[in-house]
Formats: sequence, C-alpha cells, structure tokens
Amino acid sequence: MLPLPEAIRLSIKKATRHSDAELLKRTFKDILLSLEGPSDERAGRDILVLCAEAALKVGATSVAADALEIYFLEANKLWTDDATVGKLELKDQFVCRALYARALVRSDAATGLKGDALVKGVNGALKCLLEGLEVALGDPRYLFLVYDASVHYWHISRPLQKPGTRQQLISSSTTVVQALQKVSGHEEWKTHSLRLHALCLSDGGKNDEALKAASEAYDLCKTTAPSLVPLVVKLKTHIGSLGGKKDAAGAGSEGASMLIQQARSGVCKSEEELKTTLMDAWKKVDPAAELLGNAMDQPSKGADLDAVAEIGWVAAQNGLLEIASWCSQRAAGALTFPPRVRSELTTNLIALNGLGEMKGSLKPLSIDVHKDVVNRTDQSLSSLLRLQDVEGIQDACQLIWAASLPLQQPNHRHHLTRIFAAATSALESVGSSLNRLRTALHLELAHCYVAEDMLVQAGVQVAKGLALDYFSPAEEVERTGYDRPLDRFFDPMARVLALKGSIYEDPEDIEDHALLLTEQARDAKMPKVKADLLQRAVGKLVAMDPVLPPSEADESSAGDKETLRRAAKARVNVWGDIIKIAMDAKMTSLVHQVSAHVLDVQGWDLIRDKDMILLQVEVHFIDGLACVDLLQSKGVVLVPPKTVEMEGIFVGDATDELQNTAVSAFLKAMHLGASVNESWVVMNAATHIWNNYLGLVQRQEYADLLSATVPLFTELCKLTDCDPILLGNIAHILASGYEHVALLAAAYVEAPADDNRALDYKSLRASFASKKFDDSDDISKAIATCEAVLTRVDDKNTRRLSAMQARLQGLMGKASELKGMEKDAVAQVMSMMQQISRPGQDAKAATDMLSKAMSILRPAEGEVSGDLEVWARLGDTALKIKAYGPAIECCKQAVAFLTALGRNVQPQTMYWGGVAECAYGNGIVALIRPAQQDRSAQDALKQKAFDHFVEAAKHGRRANRRDIVDYAARCFWNAATSFMSSAATRSVLTESLEIILDACRATKVDDFSFLQSMYVLLFDCFVDISAWADGVKHVEVAFRVLPATEHQPLWEYKVMFMSVMGHSVSEEMNKIKEYDEEMQAKVWASLAAQASVPLDAMKAHQQAIKVLEKQPWLKVDFMIDFAEWLYANGQPAADAEDVLLSALDILLEMDHVSTDVEVFGEGSVMGSPRSMMSSVSTRSVSVPPSPAKSMKSGSRMNTAASVRASANSLPKGPQPPAKLGVKQMRLMIRVFLILSKMSGDKFERSDYLLMGQHYALRMLKESITEAISNAGDGALEGDAVSIPESLEEWADFKMTDKMLSQLQNNAGDFQISMDTIGRPELFLAYIEYLCAGLESSSMHLQCLPVCQLGVLVAKIAAKNDSLVTIYHLRLAALSDALFLGSASAMHEELAGPLELSAAELAQGREEVKHRELLKSSSSNSSRASSRRAAAEGPPAPAPPSSELTPKLLRPFALRDYWLARGAYLVKRGAIAAATTLLQEAVGHAQAHDDAEVEAWAYLHLAKCAAYGNKPIAAVKLQHRGQLCGGDVSFWGENLADYTKYKLSTRDGQLSAKESLVMAVSLLQNRSRGSSRGSYLDARVVIANLLVELCHVMEAEIRGIRAMGGHPAAQYTAAMDAVTEAIGVLQDCGGGSDLVNAMMSKAMLMYKDPSASGDPRPRLEGIKNVIREAETEAERLFTAACPGTLNPLTVSLPASRLLAAVKNARAACLLEIANAEKALEAYDREKNRPAFPSLPGIDASAIFAFLDESAPKTFERRLAPAEEAIVAASEAANLHKRNDGSIDSLHLLGEALLAAYDAQTGAKVWIEPPRPSTAPYPTTTTTSEQPPVEGEGGAEGGKGEVGGDAAAEQPVAGEEPGPVSSSSLLAVPQVVAAYPELGIDLMKPRAVRVLEQAIELALKTSQYDLASKACINLAHAHGSADPVNSAAALALAQSCRVSEAHLSMFMSAANEQDIEMLIMRNQKISDDSLNVTSSSKYSTSLLDRLKSSCKSWGRLQIQADRCLSTPPALPEGLLVFSLQWLVGRGGETSLAI
Repeated sequence: MLPLPEAIRLSIKKATRHSDAELLKRTFKDILLSLEGPSDERAGRDILVLCAEAALKVGATSVAADALEIYFLEANKLWTDDATVGKLELKDQFVCRALYARALVRSDAATGLKGDALVKGVNGALKCLLEGLEVALGDPRYLFLVYDASVHYWHISRPLQKPGTRQQLISSSTTVVQALQKVSGHEEWKTHSLRLHALCLSDGGKNDEALKAASEAYDLCKTTAPSLVPLVVKLKTHIGSLGGKKDAAGAGSEGASMLIQQARSGVCKSEEELKTTLMDAWKKVDPAAELLGNAMDQPSKGADLDAVAEIGWVAAQNGLLEIASWCSQRAAGALTFPPRVRSELTTNLIALNGLGEMKGSLKPLSIDVHKDVVNRTDQSLSSLLRLQDVEGIQDACQLIWAASLPLQQPNHRHHLTRIFAAATSALESVGSSLNRLRTALHLELAHCYVAEDMLVQAGVQVAKGLALDYFSPAEEVERTGYDRPLDRFFDPMARVLALKGSIYEDPEDIEDHALLLTEQARDAKMPKVKADLLQRAVGKLVAMDPVLPPSEADESSAGDKETLRRAAKARVNVWGDIIKIAMDAKMTSLVHQVSAHVLDVQGWDLIRDKDMILLQVEVHFIDGLACVDLLQSKGVVLVPPKTVEMEGIFVGDATDELQNTAVSAFLKAMHLGASVNESWVVMNAATHIWNNYLGLVQRQEYADLLSATVPLFTELCKLTDCDPILLGNIAHILASGYEHVALLAAAYVEAPADDNRALDYKSLRASFASKKFDDSDDISKAIATCEAVLTRVDDKNTRRLSAMQARLQGLMGKASELKGMEKDAVAQVMSMMQQISRPGQDAKAATDMLSKAMSILRPAEGEVSGDLEVWARLGDTALKIKAYGPAIECCKQAVAFLTALGRNVQPQTMYWGGVAECAYGNGIVALIRPAQQDRSAQDALKQKAFDHFVEAAKHGRRANRRDIVDYAARCFWNAATSFMSSAATRSVLTESLEIILDACRATKVDDFSFLQSMYVLLFDCFVDISAWADGVKHVEVAFRVLPATEHQPLWEYKVMFMSVMGHSVSEEMNKIKEYDEEMQAKVWASLAAQASVPLDAMKAHQQAIKVLEKQPWLKVDFMIDFAEWLYANGQPAADAEDVLLSALDILLEMDHVSTDVEVFGEGSVMGSPRSMMSSVSTRSVSVPPSPAKSMKSGSRMNTAASVRASANSLPKGPQPPAKLGVKQMRLMIRVFLILSKMSGDKFERSDYLLMGQHYALRMLKESITEAISNAGDGALEGDAVSIPESLEEWADFKMTDKMLSQLQNNAGDFQISMDTIGRPELFLAYIEYLCAGLESSSMHLQCLPVCQLGVLVAKIAAKNDSLVTIYHLRLAALSDALFLGSASAMHEELAGPLELSAAELAQGREEVKHRELLKSSSSNSSRASSRRAAAEGPPAPAPPSSELTPKLLRPFALRDYWLARGAYLVKRGAIAAATTLLQEAVGHAQAHDDAEVEAWAYLHLAKCAAYGNKPIAAVKLQHRGQLCGGDVSFWGENLADYTKYKLSTRDGQLSAKESLVMAVSLLQNRSRGSSRGSYLDARVVIANLLVELCHVMEAEIRGIRAMGGHPAAQYTAAMDAVTEAIGVLQDCGGGSDLVNAMMSKAMLMYKDPSASGDPRPRLEGIKNVIREAETEAERLFTAACPGTLNPLTVSLPASRLLAAVKNARAACLLEIANAEKALEAYDREKNRPAFPSLPGIDASAIFAFLDESAPKTFERRLAPAEEAIVAASEAANLHKRNDGSIDSLHLLGEALLAAYDAQTGAKVWIEPPRPSTAPYPTTTTTSEQPPVEGEGGAEGGKGEVGGDAAAEQPVAGEEPGPVSSSSLLAVPQVVAAYPELGIDLMKPRAVRVLEQAIELALKTSQYDLASKACINLAHAHGSADPVNSAAALALAQSCRVSEAHLSMFMSAANEQDIEMLIMRNQKISDDSLNVTSSSKYSTSLLDRLKSSCKSWGRLQIQADRCLSTPPALPEGLLVFSLQWLVGRGGETSLAI
C-alpha cells in the first residue's frame, strides 16, 4: 500500500519539529514510493519542496539535494515538443521555493571553500536565489516570497560580506534591494538591505551610488526605525568621507554620530582637528562636557552616555588619551550596562597607549601592563557577550590581539591560552566577519596548545584557521606565494601535528621521519636524549638528496616551480629547526657543523623567499654565536683577524677558522639583511659584534676592532632608520680605533724596542696628550668618522663624538670646528669642554671658556638648553679646574633636569645624575674654609654634601653602575671623617650609610676592605641608637657581601645584635674556630655582654675564658668581665670574688719582685700584698652552699670554682710577660676597684682601695724609674727628677718636659699608651673612683700619687691638656685639704686660667649649634631614631663597669672640663666666673643630652645662687638638677644642699622635712633589691639624709621654743632619725660620716626639752656618745696616717676631725665640771646623814659638824676639768697647721682655769664685806629632788664638728637660782683625790694659751671666739691684775660690738648689697678653704673685701694693737666700768 500524502506531510512536520533527520530520510523514501504509484494515489510534486525545506532545517542537506533534483526532473515533464505550445514552465510558489532551497543547498556546498572557489560557490547559490526571486516578482501573489528571498540572500552572501569581496555582491544586492521596494512594510529590514548594498557599492568604488543608497536608508529609517539612525548616519558619513565630502553635523546624538564617524574615517587632517571634532561631538550629547575632567561628578540626566563612551573609545584609538580618560570616567557612571562596558574597554586601551614607546616592548613594566590589559579586556568580553554587542565583541577581540603581541613569546604564551580561546569562541558565536583576526587567533591559540602539549586541541584550532577565508592584498600574495598568507604557518604546523598524532605509525617519508625526530628532540628533557635524536635526524637528512629552489633557468611550469620551492623551504626549515634546537641545548659543535646545510642553499628569490633569507640570517647569527662559544670553551680571547675572509663557509674547529667565522657570520648576515632591506638585521649584526667584543671595548683595544667595525660602520651609514645609539657607539669605537692606530704608530716611532710600554688606548692617550699629529691619515679618518654621523646619532653620542672631534682636531693642530652643528648648543659645549680640560690650558682662559659654555647653554634669563648629561659633564669639568662656584651651579641645573624627568628614566640618565650629585657634593666640600668658618657652618656644608653623595649612590644603584656608587661612597667617607668620633655626630651618618652600603651591595662594589670599614661604622651607629633589629639585618648582609677574610671585625657586632634580639647564635659561634684564640674570646665576650638569658651569658663568659686556657695572661680581662657579670646579675658575690681572686693569682704569678719591702716600703700604709690577699681570700671565700639551693646561689660550684681551678694550674706553652707592667697593673687596679665596689662594708672597701692605690703608685713610680734608666747619663742633665719618698712629697712633684718626653719614649712593659692603658677616659674614670673612695675614707694623702698618675696619663695617653687641668685642680684641692698651701698654689697655677675664655665660649657655642643642627637633621630624617625606639627590641645593656665609670661610653667633653673648673671656682669664692662656666656647661649638656653633667652643673649653680643670697633661685636650680636625675652620691649631696636652701627660705622647714622623708623612703625601697656594693652606697646616703633630717628637726625645735612651745615630739623624731643613721653607718663599717652623725646626736642631746634636775647624768651620756665618736675618729686617723707623715708640714682631714671631736669632749667635760661645782651644796646636802631635829632650833652647827666629819673620797681618775685639759691639749696638738686650733686653745685655757680654781679655791673678784647674818639661810624643808635644769644647749652647727659648737655649750643648773661666789667660798671644799697639777704654772699657762687664742681669733676675724677667750682671760687675771683684766674685758666688749654690728649690717643690708655679698662669700670661702692664701681666687676675694667693703673695714679690730702692752691711763682720769657677765653653766658675774 502506498503511503498516503497526508501521512507524508504529517511525518515531514514531525521530523521538522523534532529535528529528526532519520525520520525525514524515511519520509523521503515514502515520497519516492508515492511518486512511483498511480497518479491518483501518489503525492504531488510540491511535497518534494516541502521535504527539501525540512531537510535543510534538520541538516540533511543530501536529502534536500535529492528531493530538489527529483522535483526539477518532475517539473521538466511538463515540457512539450509541440512548437505551437512551446515550453511550459512552472512558475508557482513551489518552483520559487525550490529555487530558494537549491540556493541554500549550493550555499552549504560552498562552506569550507576559500578564495575564488568560495566566490564562485556563493555566486552560484545566489544565481539560483535570484531565479526564484524573479519567479516571485513575476506574480503579485508571490510577493510575500520576495521578503524570504532577501533573508536567504543575507545568509547566503554572508561569506562575501567582508572587505575585499563585498564588491562581488553589487549586482545581486541591487536586484534584492529593488525587489524589496515592491514589498510593503519591513522598513527596518529594508534599511539593513540598503546598508549592505551601500557597503557593496562603496567597496566597488561606486561612492556616489553608495551615498545615494545610504541616503535612502537614512530617509527610510528616520521615521520608521529610529534605532538604526546612528548606524545609518555613520555609514552615510563614512561613504561621504571616502568621496571627500564632509557634511555639517546636526544636533544631538545624530550630529555626534556624524562627528564620531568622521573621526573614525580619517576626515580630520590633524590631531587638533580630531580633538575639536570629538569635543564637539561630546558637547552635543552631554551638557557637562564643558567641565572636562570634572564632568564625571555631574548627574547623567540629559546625557547620551553611550555616545560619550564611544567618543572616549575613538579618542583612545587615536591617541587622545586625555579626552579618552574624561569620557571614560564620565561613562563609567552610567546607569545602563553598555556604556560602562565600553568605558572599561576604553580604560584598557588608555593603559596600553599610555606606555608610549614602551608599548609592545619586552620590558618588565610593559609586559605587566600588557598582561593586565589582556586580562581586564577578557572580563569585558564576557560582559559584551551577555549583551550580544557585536561591535563591542569585535573591538574587545582586536584590543586583546593588540595587547597580546609582546606576550606571544614562548615564556609568556601560557597567559594567553584561556583568553584566546574565549576570543575565538566569541567571534565565532557572533559570526564575525573579521576572518583575518580570527585566523590569527586560531594560529596563536594552536601555538599555545602545542606549548602545553595539548595536540588535539591544537589540531582543532589549525583546522578552524584553515577553514576561514579572508581577503589578502595582491602584493602580500605575491610576496608570500600563498593566497592566504597565514597558511605558510598553518601548513608546517598541520604537518607536525599530523606526524605527532600518528604515534603508532612511523612516517614513510624520510624527511617526515627527520622532522618527527626533530620535534621529539625539541620536547626531550634529557640532554643526552636530545643529542641522540638530533644526531639521528641529521643522519637521515644528510642521506637524502638535497632539494634546491628552482633557478631562473628552470623551464618548468609555474606550479612545478612553486612545488619545488615549497619542498626546498620545507627541507631548509627542518635544518633550521635542528640548528635552533641544538643551539638551545648548547650543542655548539653540532650547530657549527650543520649550519652549512642552510647557508649553502642559494637561489632564493629576494621577495618570495624572503623568509628563507631571514632564516639564513638567523642561522648566520647562531653560527657566529656558536663559534664564540667554542672559542670561549677553549679559553681563547676573542680578537677579530686582521683580514676577515667573507667567501665560503668554514665548518672546521681550528682557532683561526673560528675567529674568522665569529666575525664573518655576522657580517654575512648583515649583507643578507641589507639585500632584503631589513635594517634590523644590520643593526642586530652590529649589536652581536659589539657584545662579542665588549671585552676589547672595555679594555680600550680599539685598534684590534677595525677589521670588524669598518664594514659595519659602512653598512650602518647606508641605513635611513639606523638606531642613533648603535650608530654612535660603532662610530665611537671606529674613530677610537683609528686614533689608537695613530697612537701605536707614534709609540713605535718614539721607542721601537720598548716591550714594557703600555699599549692600551687610555695609557697612550695620556702619554701623547700634548703631541701633534699634523699629517696623520688615521686621525683624519677618525675625524671624518665623527663628522659623518654627528647629525644622525643620539644626544649622548653627539656629545661624545663632538668632544672627540674637537680633541682630535686639537691633536692635528686645527681649530675646533663642528660642521653642521652650529645650532647645536650641546655639541658646541661638549667641544669646548675638551678645550677647557686640555692639558696645559691657562687657568684664566679655561675659566673664561667655562663661562662662555654656560652662557651658550643659558643664553637668557629663564632659558636653559641642554640636558642632564651636558650640565653634569660641565659641572665635573668645572670642578677639575677648581671653579667651585660654577661647578655647583652646573650641577644644580643638572639635578633640576633629573628632578623634572621623574622616576621613569633610563639607567644612563641616572648615571649622569650620579655624576652631577658627586660633583655637587665635592663642590660644596671644597667651599669649606676651616680658618674662616666655625664648625657648625662647616658641618652644615658637609651634611649638605652628604645628601648629594647619598643621592649619587641612589642614582648609581638605579643605573647599576658600580663605579659611581663606589666613588660616591668614598666621597661620603672622606667628608664624614669628622663625624665618626662620637655617638652624637655618628647619628647623622646612620641613614646615609645604610643607603650607600645598600647601593654598594646591589652594584657589587668589590673594595672589601673599604666596605668592611663602612660596615663597622654603620654598626657603631646602630649600637649608639640601640637599633638592634637593623643591626641584625645589616650584619647578615655584610657577611654575605664580604668575603670570609673580612669577617673578623664583624663577629663581635653580629653576636651582639643577635643576642640582644634573642636570636640563637650557637651555629654562628661554630664558625669562629678558624680565628685565633684571642679573637674567639672577644666574640664570646661580646655574646656574653649581650645575651638576654643569664645561663647563655654565663656559658659565653666561661667559653671566652676556656679558649684562652693556654694563654692565661690574656684571659685576665675576660675573667674580670665575668666577675662583673656575676656580680651585676645577682649571682653570689662570693662567686665574683673567687673569679677576681683567681685573676689576681694569675697576675701575681707574673710579679717577680723579690721582696715586699721594695714595693710597699715607700709611702705606703699597706703590708705585703700576698699577706693582704691571703687575708682577703680568707674573708671572701666561704663554705660552698648546698646543692639543693637555687641555681643563682649555687652557681658558684660551676663558675668561680672551675675558673679558679684552671687559674691555679698554669698550662704549658706560651709564658706570661716577663714582668708586671703597666697593662697588668691596670688590670690589678681594676680588680681591686671592682672588689671595692662589691664590698659589703667600709672596712673591706678601704682595704681594697688601698691595694688599688698601691698599684697605682707602683705604676707611677716604675714608669718614672724606667724612663730615668732609659734616659742614661746626661739625658736629664739640668732637669733631674727625684722620685718622692713620702706621700706628702707627691703634692710638690712636678713633671718636667724632658721627663715627660722620656716617659713618652718608654717601650715595652712600662709604656703608657692606648695599648697598655686602654681607653684613657676609662682608666681615668677608674682613677676618679679610686680618689673618691679614698677621700670618703679620709685618706686624702693617699690620693696625691693617684692624681699625679692621672696627670701623666692625661698628658701621654689622652694627650688632653683640659684633662691635665682637671687633675691639677684636684691636686690643688687635695693639697689645700692637707694644708699644703704652696703645693696648692703651684697646681692651681699649673692648671692655667680657669675662667671661661672667649675661645672656649665660641667653641662651646659652636658645638651646641652643631649638636642642635645634628638633632634637627636626625629628626627630619625619614628613618629617625623614633623608628629605632619603636620596635628595635630591648635597650642596650649597660657595660660591666658602668657602676664604676658612668662616662665609659664617651670621651671627656668640653662640658666636663667646665663643670670641674666651675666646681673648683665655687669653693674658691669666684662665683661670677663659676656661674658663667656652669651655665655654659648646662647649655652644652642639654644640647648633647648629657643629663649627668647637667644635673651636677645645676647643683653647683645652686651653690652659686646660695652664695649670692638667692635661696629661692638655689632651690629652683636644685629642682632642675633633680629632674635630670643622677646616681646615689648626687642625690645625697643634692638633698643635703636642698635642705639648707629650703631652710633659708620662708616656711621652708616643712617642705625640706617632707623632701628628706620622701627621699629616704624612696632610697630604702630601691636599695632593697640592689647589689651588695650599691646597697652599701645607698645606705650611707640614707644615713646622711637622716642626719640632715635631724638638723631640720633641730631648726623646727628652735622655732617652737621661740614661740614658747614644748617641742618634745620634734626632739624625739630628731633623736630617732640620728640614732637610726648611726645604726646604719655602724653596719656599713663606720667612717667620717659615723663620726659626724654621733657628734650631731651629742649636740642634739644638749637640747633635750624634757631635761630637768641634775644635768650630770645627761652630760655623761653626751660624753659617752662623744667618746664613741672619738674612738671612730682615732681609727680613721690611724688608718689615714702613714708612717712617714711629717705632722709639722701636713694636717690630715682625719686629724682635724679627731681634734674637733676632742674639742667637743673637752667642752662636755667642762660642762660636767661646772655642774659639779654648781651642785656641791646639793651634793653635800644629799650625802649628809639624817638626824633628828626640832622645830625652832638652829641646826647649822650640827650641819657643819656632819659635813666636816664626812670621810674624804679618793677617786682613781682625773677630774672633769683635768680630763678637759688633756683632751684640749691633744686637740691643739692635732691642729698644728690649722686656724681651728683657736677653739682648742680657748677650751684648753678655760680648762686650765677651771682646774686651777678647783685646786686653789681662788676668788675671781674682790668681794664686798660679808653680811653679819649666817652664810646659809635656815632651811625649812629639804628637797630630795635635784635642782631643775634650765633651758640650755649648744647652738652648734648641723653635723659639722668644730667651729663654735663647743663655745656655745649649754648652761647647767639654772633652776636652783644663781649661786654667788661668796656662797661658794663659805662652803667647805672636797679634797681632790689626785695630786695637784703644777698650780704655780697652771694659771700662767692658761693666760698664755688664751692670749694665743685671742691673737689667732683676731687675725682670722673670729670675734665671737675672741670675745669668749677675752672673758676667760679676764677671769684669769682677776683682781690680782686689774689692768689686764680691764683690758681683756674691754677687748671682749669690742669683739662683741664688732660682731654684733657686722651681724646687724648683714641682716639690715639689701639682699643683693655688694658689700654684704662679698662679706658673705668671704666667710664661706674661709669655711671651705684651709689655706685661703693658696688660691689666687680666694686671695682676690679677700683683697676685694679689704678694698671695697668700708663697713667691714671700720668694724675690724687691729690684732697687733690689742693686749700688746698694758695700757696706762692718764693721771687724774677715773674710769668706772660695770659689766654683767654670763659664763659657762649659767654662772653670772659682775665686773667692776
């Protein structure tokens, strides 16, 4: 049964609906069956058309073709042979549709065709389509098929709708457009058709018709399809522009579109016109366009941002980046997506074009920008795909391609795989007509896949690329031989991919097999495999017959020739691949052998075979490089042969052949490149030759390069586009070669047989600089070379060649002439520079020429020509001729040029910037004039120069020029030497050093010794500012940069930095074992000093000692450091002592002195050192602690014990020094001082100090002895020096110049130098500590030789006169303390003037200014010290000896000298001079951040203010000092003075008391955790402050008493304070402080407000306290008094202290004697036995009987008065040289009188007659209580024993009432129990002693003592000598009056009255000095007092006129004198 027609139709519909091709095929079979059936049952012919249409829809093209073929066969059956009927043609709609379907079938058949075949296929399809269209047009019923025809036309013609093929569509498009006109509606589609028609006409050159079609399209869409208006307007505008028409733009978006298209079509002739056009377009669519860059901030309302985005894109395409950026930013804010995406594209294009000349280059910056643009454009492409913006997609893909060009390198290609895949997919998805772009993308994507071994994907891309058709210009087709030029790349790749894809089959073709082997070699990773594969490939190719390109004589057909040519190319390409792969594998020998297979092939056409010629060029290059490599592997220096053979190909490996090929290969390549007009080949050949022979260029062996450079230069000159730099460089070495030849000829003529003469270019130029080469052809050639290219080369070479030409013309004796360069100012200046620096040039002429050169470059104000290089060169030239001003000016201009260039500059430019900065800095340094400028000005200039040197180093680094960096570093170093001496100045250098060293590292500066010095300086700077982290970083860099031989000085810094930062250094320490033991020990010690973990530090110390086990004399220093560390870190003091004693054992082993007497006999209070040490050792070493204790306390077992054990067993090997020298004695002094500091009490400390003093004395003596013995006989003749034999003689010792010179010549063990003494400031600090300790122990005499040693060290080692002055001042002060007036005067004179001189003031102010400048420079630095303190880690640990020497870390400075001199002048009363010095010292210390000196200076300034009667100012100054802080001793002195000053102010008691209490509490808290020695110091200061607190309380007691109060609480507090102080001092070991504290307590006990009754028990208590003080004073005196002391010449402070204590005891005893005398009646009454009595009965007789019957008492002791005589006599004897003996003499006289009165009962005055009544009144009651003591007490000094303290002893027994002399005479006396003490001599002796006291008191103006002595003298004379008594009374009255008047004057005078201040200061000077006449300053004050103070002069008493002769009154003159006298004990007398 036949298929029914309806069923067939349903099947067709179903197949179409489901795209079921199989169903359709079955349906087609059914149709065929149906057509074969009966006519009434079969389907109609139309069913075939329907089937064909359905087949086309489901992709069954073959079914459609068959159906259509049957249809048209069926249609032909309607034809007839009847002529009348004619031919019957079907013209229904199915015929039309069948024709349409046939057209589609033919169109599908044309798919994949290319070129003419494609055009033919498409035209055939269009022919069928047009036939159908004709059918449709023939019947109005079928007009609806016209529209279908136009749609089919669009799709069928699509392959030809591209530039180059559109003209093929003109006729067909005309037909279609005309047909569409007959169809109503479809205006939008009609517009598209007209647009295509216009494009076809335009491509066919029919612009008028095209413009007409475009106009019709515009008119059509204007009203019906407005959305197409912009597109049509652009088309119309574009076509008009092709015809030269430029229509006026309309308004709005339409006008903007016209303007945009005009810009796109190239109507604008200039950039300005283009810019105006685009701006006009922007203004038409955006109201904010006038705002330009600010338009982005405006609202988008009313703006067409799509048009704005397009304007930005067009602007970016045309390089108008500014407009593009503005429009892009404006469009980026659009609310819709399309303009934003277009804005992103524009931004990417702006970034790409912004690279400028770097665009497309392979520079890293350019590559990064290209990568970024490609990636961001890929993102935009994704957005455009979503928008289906075809134009945007095409623009994005074009941008991707443009940006990817530099990335299509093998090493960057992997970045493009994904992006190219996306681009090809996007273009394919929209059917883009950019087939050439698509093909290129497929090609590069295939390369990407091949590189990633994705061969299948690569094959797909190759297939797609080959399938695309594109139009190629005829000339390109002719040039390449391919209709599709890219096929020449696709074909080989397709061949290779096919070979690689056939992995299971070997190629049958041998060439294919060789190609496959070559590709396998390319992919092979192992060199051996690669070589084997290449050798196999070479073997196969060599076995084949060669294939050569067709020759001109070949008569074959064109096709055959082309086939042969392609085969030859394929063969050569295989050889080329082998050569390239072999070269990449460094198989240079194979390369050289097979290169002939490429190079020997001749006959290539210069046009069609250009790629082969370029391949030969490449192989020539490769062959040349291979020859170079072979020569280098042989160790042969590359030198071109004298004659280069250019004929033939040399494949041998002989040296001569290789040398020839190394040049000829590049020259041949150059000629080949020139033959095909490829200038880059010529330039590359020149570049290769330059690089290969760069060694000759650098060695300036230019003559050897002539054979290579002459042909190069000739060919380069022919190029019109030659690189100017390359041309200039080749011209330069060629001209230099010609000159070199001429110089060699001249050298040979001058010395033909001299083989040793340097023949290099530079040396010969210097040798023949002044020679004339008048007729030298070579010089002429050199000049001609320069002239030939002078106008064609770059600026650098223009300058270089013009300068060279000028110099060569000068050699030939010609005037400098630059032809063609008259307008080139730079060239002229370069020429002039050669003349300026020409040897022998006159200085004035050179300067004038320099000025002229500058005027050429700067013809008018503000007009500057030239550039950085020429100005830098000119500045350097000016510097050479010492024209420093012009040099600086030129360099300044050069720097301005560099600054204007910004950062993106060339390395060579940076080099010249470095040259300019170096010259700039050197010019500034040259301006320094030390004689005319102060230091701050000099340093300011140097710091300015530093900046320029640092900038030069930076520029050198950026230019990678080692020479400029090295030169800048050296200039910096030379300028910075004055800044390297101190930490303050070094801080300026830190940042600069970091930058310069970093530049040296980066440029590989190789002067390692210099780098080492710079690194050491940098590390010192880091240590100064505690920049530990920076130190770690830079020390690691230093170890990497410097070779191992330079590491030794850096190890200590490395270990220090790492340990402070907490880094492990164990691995590093293993590396130091290669150094000597001492160096290892130093590194270990450095590690120990900086270790943050105590255990690590201990191990490091032990290791430092251990490595020196065989050299024990070297490890002493390290043992001492270890002991200090143990003590400072809280380890048991015994451990530290053990280590120190072990060190002493080592030192004593070196001491070969035979007897201790020899060492200690002279002037020493010590015994044997060994006995001394044995006692110390016995005391120091205790029983080892239990192991169960903590590590801290138990560390002694593994530290000190081990060290001591090793010390006691000296190793064999090197022996210690022959004898104990200066160095060893310095170590011993240090050991003893540390032991002293560690001592827990003053006894032990004194012992150690004396030991240290002994070795200091020994060092001094033995050094002098050595100098005398070395001098020999007569060397010191006339200037002999005797070594003092006693300590006091050292005060008068003076070092002569000859002796000093001889001491400087000491060598060996007794040389005083930096090597033996160490750092002078450190040793002198030890001396300071030693002297201070001895003085505190009252051993001033022992300080004398120590200070003399200080003078010696200051003169010889330190070479510092200011230090010498300080020690002379100390000697003067010591001599004054010992009452050695002449010695004191001598040392003061030797010290020189102490006032501040103008020179010193200027120097100090300059240093301050300099320091402030340094601070400002440091604070302005980008890496100032704040960044150090922020995160650098822990602070620097204090040095081990910091407790002893606070100034260890810096040398003595001017402020230290000023402070010492100011303190000395304060004590001498020179207040004004001292104030000036101290104020300057404060300023200097503040500027240098020296808080210690500042604090002490404020302390002494406060003294000056107090002496000037300004207590408030003094308090303020002390406050300032307290803010600065200080050590314990400072706080002790500061608070003591502060208290006194506060007490001098109104209401100062309370604040003084509070300050002292707070200070004591603070010191107590802080001392608890301190070390043993520090605890001792703190406790002593605490005790002294407690004594000061006691004195404050005494003042408070006086105030309360004056107000009538009862100060019991205050007295108790004062007593508690002083008692606590005494207890503390006793625990500390006593000393003078203990004596003073006890005396303060004794004086305080006199003032007990609760005392009453019998005063004698209280006085006995006071006497006991004084007796304890006396015992301690006697101990001090015994310790301080050496056996050789002459008491007649020296008065020790200890002896005066003892005398003062004895005076106090004598005074106390006198008080007791007076109390006993006053209370005799009370005692008799108390001791009288009781008896009964009756009232009213007189019992006086019984009382008398009982008293007379009382037994006599016999006491075995002296009476108090006699004891007082003994004490006062001893005190007077101790005061042999002291005016303080006045008090002793007065007390002695008073005691003698008291004893005399007690023994004789003598009457003092003649009494009136007795009354008749009984001498004793009747006593009604007898009180058992003793009389109440009245208020009395001493008003003595506050802690000072002596002075008037004893003279103001309290009065005893006031309460019972005054006892008259008459009543005492009536009482029976107690018989003394001791024999009488020479009664007859006692009174005269008392008179004599008192007269002596009066005389001394009057001489010294001590009128209060004189008055008291006069009263006692009057008592002594009594009524027996009324005349002398009267005289004494009169003198007493005069003294009291004078004293009272002086006191009233002082109180009444203005606070700043001159006379009052002079008198005040004189009194202070008298109190502080012992021998006022020994100082010119105190003498000057006394002279001023005598000359200026009239009040004082009037009140002075002439001592020589008093008591000299008894006065005689005139006869008849009667005088009545009545005086009421109050004596000791309240005794009152009436003197008549």
